[in-house]
Amino acid sequence: MATKWKSFTRSCRVRAAAIVLLLAMAALVALQTALLWEYAAQENRSLDGRALFESNLPPAVLSEKLISRAEQLLMSASCGDEESIRSGAFINTKTKASWVYARFLESFYNKYGDDKELLEHLPALYPAAGTDQAAVPGENEIESMVAAAQQEDVGNEADSECWNLFRLWLKKNPGAFAACTQDLVSEQLEAYRRSAQEIQEQTDCDYFILVGSSSKPLSDTDSEDLAAAENVEDLWDAIELSNIDSEDLAAARQKMRTNDYYLLLEMKNSRTPALSSRYLSGADVRDLQEQHASELEELSQMEDIGGAQIHGTALVGLRESSVRAMQTEWTAGSRRLRQYAALVGAAMLLSLLCLIVLLCGAGHRTAADGVNLIWFDRIWTEVQLIVFFSALGLWLALMEVLAASELTHYVQTPAINTAAVTATVALTALTLGVLLSQVRRIKLRRWLDGFPLVRLFKKYVVPACCWLMSQLRKTPLRRRVIVLSVVLPLVCALRLPIPFVIAGLLYFGMRTVDRFEAVTDGAEAIRTGKSDTHIALTGAGPELTHLAENLNGISDGLHDAVDTAVKSERLKAELISNVSHDIKTPLTGIITYIDLLKQCGIADPTARDYIEVLDQKAQRLRILTGDLFDASKASSGAMKVELQQTDFDALLRQALGERSGELEQAQLDVRVQSEPRVYVRADGRLLWRILDNLLSNCARYALPGSRVYIDLQSDAETASLTMKNISAASLNISADELMERFTRGDRSRHTEGSGLGLSIAKSLAELMEGSCHVEIDGDLFKAVVTIPIWA
Repeated sequence: MATKWKSFTRSCRVRAAAIVLLLAMAALVALQTALLWEYAAQENRSLDGRALFESNLPPAVLSEKLISRAEQLLMSASCGDEESIRSGAFINTKTKASWVYARFLESFYNKYGDDKELLEHLPALYPAAGTDQAAVPGENEIESMVAAAQQEDVGNEADSECWNLFRLWLKKNPGAFAACTQDLVSEQLEAYRRSAQEIQEQTDCDYFILVGSSSKPLSDTDSEDLAAAENVEDLWDAIELSNIDSEDLAAARQKMRTNDYYLLLEMKNSRTPALSSRYLSGADVRDLQEQHASELEELSQMEDIGGAQIHGTALVGLRESSVRAMQTEWTAGSRRLRQYAALVGAAMLLSLLCLIVLLCGAGHRTAADGVNLIWFDRIWTEVQLIVFFSALGLWLALMEVLAASELTHYVQTPAINTAAVTATVALTALTLGVLLSQVRRIKLRRWLDGFPLVRLFKKYVVPACCWLMSQLRKTPLRRRVIVLSVVLPLVCALRLPIPFVIAGLLYFGMRTVDRFEAVTDGAEAIRTGKSDTHIALTGAGPELTHLAENLNGISDGLHDAVDTAVKSERLKAELISNVSHDIKTPLTGIITYIDLLKQCGIADPTARDYIEVLDQKAQRLRILTGDLFDASKASSGAMKVELQQTDFDALLRQALGERSGELEQAQLDVRVQSEPRVYVRADGRLLWRILDNLLSNCARYALPGSRVYIDLQSDAETASLTMKNISAASLNISADELMERFTRGDRSRHTEGSGLGLSIAKSLAELMEGSCHVEIDGDLFKAVVTIPIWA
């Protein structure tokens, strides 16, 4: 059974038929509703909901109609005639005050506020008519108007300044009293004429209304005086309104009590009216009296259009012929309502069945596939709801316009019905589309994804909250920062005393800044090599204290490492010095005996060759030992330095002269560009050793047949010597690595050299407060020596 239902609801034809049937039901209901409106509009029929359950006219409907008619008659009788209304007799001070005050608010106060100067310069909106000074209100009249306005609570939120502006406005606009009086009279005349027209057209009741002046109301004993009087107007300015042939109240009362009325209302001198009937039982009449007790009490306390209570006697009888016509109309309306209710009920049941089919099959294209979304589902849910509620508002406005009875005078009834049906079908289609779209999303469990706000919440707010929670769980410092970020805006929002907030922030902020600066200063000192730095913090948080301890640990470790490195370097220098010294002694003996062998005159050529080789190797070993000894002393600072005025250019020429033979043998063309008499602050012996090492490197490693460029320049502080040459071997080594000890550009070591020349030059230059470094660009080798100028 479930499989058959699933196949049935997921059939495209079934769902298409359900949609068509659902829209047809909506069109049918709209059409029947429009026809019901049309029926109600004909001859001003009124359809009562009680007619749906009762086919006979209820007595309560008749009593309601009788009370409404009595209220209308009393109001019309209290007005007298048009002359009385034009005279302003029904306009009291409170009503006039409320109207005048409303004009003041509308014309000035709501636009400009309490700008007194502007009020004085603005032109009067209601100037006095003509030159009649009697029309200009006096101070007493203005004060009474203000007091009346205050009593009416039309300005219950106004302050004293507003009431002062109201007084000034009244003086500047004296014609406001007359203008408001004229408007009130026009409104009362229109209401009186409309009520008089309705009374003349009604034929369902007989009535006799007698209304006295408010200064001397009528009483039960007045009936004898009225019976003796020739005309009722002769007594207390009484006003009579009647459609029966009767000369006085007693005769009218006698006549109406004997007539065959279905329902009679009788009110004596503004007392609670009483109901009576020849067709209803006494119990039914009492039920009606109790059911309409509040309406009858309000009828006895009615006020006229001027707000004064109406004092009078009323007799109103509902004709039996009118009741029969109302019964016929009620029966027809009841039958029409029951037909409409049955049709709407059947349409609703069928529509509900179609809706269930559509909801079950929403999103499925076949019986086997899953839920699929369509193009309409890509529209955001907010947009769908906005369009839906906008369409619903337009539909309600259209129905209100189409339901207006006045529209039938300008538009034909079929056009109205067509518009109602079309609008209803369109709204039903839109509602169905939005509903099925939400159902498809719910089936896919993606309903919330249709809301862009939810998407933004998931994409940004949820990750932000997770990130915030993770930050809260990390360190106390992060928790304090987060709490401060939340509490500070709340403190500002609560409008606490700003000076106290600023003082607190400055105090605690400066204390924190001092501690941070102590830590940063200590870190900077450690970075510059002051390994004996120790950061001391008091009263700091655990984070800064832990950071300071870590930096102190780094400083202690660095100090130990420096001490260890210095000690190791000293031991190394001592070892090299001792080894070099120990080697020099036997080496000197070897060189001496080689010289002695050369002087022995050995005839064997092979032996002489061997002696020559021994001499070369001994000399090389002597040079290597000297270089090693010098390098050790230079790096350890143990070498004696005597800084004095030295001619850099002359020393360069001397070094070139001593190495000229080697440079010519290496086929190098030396190009020198220097400034004469460049005096530097240096040790001539050490500076000559630097130049000799650089020229020796050129002779050994420069490309034969190439040029060597030597450039000596000076400025106000230093003199720089730049020596450039092309390397014979490929320089696949960095400049920093080349400056290290025992490092040679010729890694294959085909040439002689110790790999200490550049390292010694660098150490010697630093001993003289200068520098020596090399630069490599491909096979181009450049050495730069910088020495301070002699000041």
